Amino acid sequence: MVDCSDKSDGVFLHRVRVRANGYFMMCDPSGGEFHGRRGPAKWGSCEAAVRLRGKNVEMTDCDVYGCAMGLSSFMAKNGLIARNRITYGGWNDIERADRLIIEDNTFVGACPLGTGVSISSFWSPYCRNLWFSHNNIEKVFGGDREMMTMDAGGGSVRSPLVSSSGVKLVFAKTPVFRTYTPFPLNDWRGAAVAIIDGKGAIQYRVVTKHEGSTVEVDRPWTIPPDKNSNIQISSYRGHNLFVGNTVDDGGAFQLYAAAYDSIVAENKGARMDGFSVWGLDPHGWALQPTWFAQFLDNEIIEGNGWGSRSASFGTVAYDEIPGRKPGPLVRGTIFRRNRCENNASIGIGGLVADTLIEHCTVQNNETGIRVERGVTGTLLRDNVFEDVAKPLLDEGTGTLVLPPVK
Repeated sequence: MVDCSDKSDGVFLHRVRVRANGYFMMCDPSGGEFHGRRGPAKWGSCEAAVRLRGKNVEMTDCDVYGCAMGLSSFMAKNGLIARNRITYGGWNDIERADRLIIEDNTFVGACPLGTGVSISSFWSPYCRNLWFSHNNIEKVFGGDREMMTMDAGGGSVRSPLVSSSGVKLVFAKTPVFRTYTPFPLNDWRGAAVAIIDGKGAIQYRVVTKHEGSTVEVDRPWTIPPDKNSNIQISSYRGHNLFVGNTVDDGGAFQLYAAAYDSIVAENKGARMDGFSVWGLDPHGWALQPTWFAQFLDNEIIEGNGWGSRSASFGTVAYDEIPGRKPGPLVRGTIFRRNRCENNASIGIGGLVADTLIEHCTVQNNETGIRVERGVTGTLLRDNVFEDVAKPLLDEGTGTLVLPPVK
């Protein structure tokens, strides 16, 4: 295992070969005894082969094998992870990163339990400003088969707003930010404050300071909220770019909520579940909207949907608390020039509004575009369907199909 402290500055790992299999060396399957040696009961309890932390970190041209987690990056800032081959039995996790370049790497699942790459905030309020480009991810069959996911649900207990002035918000009660840690997160600077609906809706800001019931954000609101506005404080996985990656044999490449102003462009997937964007409320902790995501020039060469559904470009948005009806959790999504070449389609469903689908192509599938009940304000323009039995299935409200632009 290779590890560095979260207080380190300027750690470089160049052309290093790592074989981190000490836990299972000469063992039978997990928990089994072989030649008097017993491996751990769960591979998830094993350490990462490489753990990067601190500022100004670099990991380039390395060859890494890990029996569980291949790469773990926690609180890394201003770093470069490039041209590495990472083979693993578990997963890879990028947690609480800021200004990190991850490019030209190959991630290979070496076990049927292996999952992909998680851009996460399990224990923290943000993971932001990432460049994730020209990586290859393959053989992802474990867990939810996520090739790349922006994951974890964290947020504050809801409290009514008392006042809003400039960058300052005052709530009726002190917000308590919950994450996967067994205790409240005391420092949640970097989290997102989003106005879900009511006055000032569809705006978000980033927390810069909080003390008691007072929260300060990075800039004033264009339209200030009032006491009736539905305001949520949750994780911020924003300003992230995913460009030119290839994914083969696995599940979805997805923005799994709280993915503000993120772009997924020029990626290719084969035998995978597709490219999706989520908005939801994990565990009832806080609503996590995804706003202003763009999916541009991506391709699903061969879909790998299971059961009765094909793979797709699309949205998933819902609230896990019965009876509560928040505003749209996915808004302002653009799907432009994406291609579904086989066993794939475009599906818009959930608490979704203001979606643009244009210049997309669907080939060789039963359906082309599905707009589900409850979706509002979908605009369709210049989309092409070839060998598609049902080009459009529309149950939404306010769906508009524009004629081709001449």
